Amino acid sequence: MKKPFENNKINSVKRAAMIIFVAVFAFWGLSSLILPSFIKHKINEGNFGNYQFEIEKVRVNLPGSRIVLDSFHAKSNIDGMDVLVPKLKITGVKIIRLLLKRSFVANAVYLHSPQVLLEHGNYSANGVRPYTSKQASAEFFVGNFVITNGNFEFINTNDTSRFSRIEIEFINLSLNRDEQYVFKNFSFDHLSGNIEEWSVPLSNNLYTVVGCELEFGTSKNIQIGQLHLSTNYPKYEVGHKTGVETDWFDFDLQDIKISGFEMQKLLENRGFIANNVSLGKVKGFAFRDKRLPRGNKPDTKLPMQALDELKLPLQIDSLSFENAYIKYEEHAVGADEAGTVFFSGLSAKAYQISNIRKLILLPTTISVSGKLMGKAHMDAYFVIPNKKYPGEYEVKGKLEPTAFGIINPIVNENLAADIKSGYIHELNFDFHYNNDLSEGALTIQYSDLKIDLLNRRNDSAKPVQSVFFNGLILKKDNLKNKKVYREGTIHFSRDKKKSLFNYWWKSLYSGIKSVAVPKPLL
Repeated sequence: MKKPFENNKINSVKRAAMIIFVAVFAFWGLSSLILPSFIKHKINEGNFGNYQFEIEKVRVNLPGSRIVLDSFHAKSNIDGMDVLVPKLKITGVKIIRLLLKRSFVANAVYLHSPQVLLEHGNYSANGVRPYTSKQASAEFFVGNFVITNGNFEFINTNDTSRFSRIEIEFINLSLNRDEQYVFKNFSFDHLSGNIEEWSVPLSNNLYTVVGCELEFGTSKNIQIGQLHLSTNYPKYEVGHKTGVETDWFDFDLQDIKISGFEMQKLLENRGFIANNVSLGKVKGFAFRDKRLPRGNKPDTKLPMQALDELKLPLQIDSLSFENAYIKYEEHAVGADEAGTVFFSGLSAKAYQISNIRKLILLPTTISVSGKLMGKAHMDAYFVIPNKKYPGEYEVKGKLEPTAFGIINPIVNENLAADIKSGYIHELNFDFHYNNDLSEGALTIQYSDLKIDLLNRRNDSAKPVQSVFFNGLILKKDNLKNKKVYREGTIHFSRDKKKSLFNYWWKSLYSGIKSVAVPKPLL
């Protein structure tokens, strides 16, 4: 027979065990049944600013301060934003503060494979006011906010922009606090991100920019693996699609590096500001069919005007690329094929690309060098007026000695002529231009120039006209050691509907023609 105190001891142990069991069962019930249902109800019935939330399932680990939301859906009734997250994981969350004070404080939030849809113009007419900081007075702070494998779509009236496989991490993301970087009501100490692929349509879906491997953040450096600008139609179809002369492009830029990027200025909409932009590889093709109607095309803007009219303030201290290839084709009226001009081994360095007056330190300049038609080395230097240093545009440069015939691919089709012989010993040019006129000087020494005029119907030479032209009009030689040497005069009235490249080329052509064909014929 057990003694009374032994029975009391056993009963105390049983009671303690029962209390622990009940507490554990109650804790399990609270965290596994009651609390998830309560949180789901609160989320589904509540809203945050202009957003309404809906979730399918809530899992709570109370000891671990962890919440997992399955099929989380957030939709704005103001800006057309629609977000679906298959799995949203929250760790280190202050659950009691979340329930009692509507204060969201957590160590980390992970959004796995979110799908974000933003439909332009999809605004509610129910009178709901836009989101303001007063509507979100509750505390919000996340130490580590991570998005993995995200996708974003922006649907416009006629097209859709897509950004795929997005990875983003915020450090110390908060609302209505004063962290290092601020965007509207949100602030954060650090941001890093990567977008694997994206595509953005332009000009009513006429062109598309496709990119890959964009790395960005608050580290002041941005890298882009590739940018590809292309026309969505073959080059001879794009003009027929629009009914008028239309530029066809296919430009590929690779290994783009941006340094000295100021993230906070961009967040405040104060502009895109960077120290340097370098392009590792550039390859570009352009084409225009001149046989089509010109249409009601607006005037082509000169560089300073185009910069000033940008909606986003811009400051790039320097931009450079090396070993680029650029080709331009133009199909003239009456020509069987397109005329061609191209540059290989092209290198360029530009300084002070800016429309922010207080940041401009020097005049805007561009130095370019490369091989014309892949054969003759050419150097050019451009001075472009800016807000701090206004004035006229200036172009100067030189071409190394070469055969005159290297420009036949453009002369044959566009001028109905064929250069049979001739050698350029020296070519230097220096001219100024404005929105209306270019004027300057050109020095060209050449010898043994002979040109056949062509029949447009079959590209055969016109023998009588060619003999007359070469014998009586064309200046065969122009050398400084000869008495009949002539300096060239650049004088060209701009066609404002045509490209800037056309303006430069026609200015140079006017100088060459003033020497080689002093009597107007070509």
